[in-house]
Amino acid sequence: MSEQAVTITREQMDALVEGHYRAEERGDLEAIVKGFSPNAEHDVVGRPGDPLHGGDQIKAFYRHLFSDLRIDRLEPVPASDG
Repeated sequence: MSEQAVTITREQMDALVEGHYRAEERGDLEAIVKGFSPNAEHDVVGRPGDPLHGGDQIKAFYRHLFSDLRIDRLEPVPASDG
């Protein structure tokens, strides 16, 4: 089975990232995993080790993260177009 590239607009990507941040604030594991494709590779910045693969590994990572950390607010910094 071959993978096909998906093209999304900047607005769609912004909405996806915003939804992810709000799910992290709520500690909503299901919403976090839903934001990834089923066979996603998630390379968490600053996390040692190999990238995470698939929803089960992503969910386990965030479950562990939320057991050690409470996120009250995430605020993205918009990228400049310049």
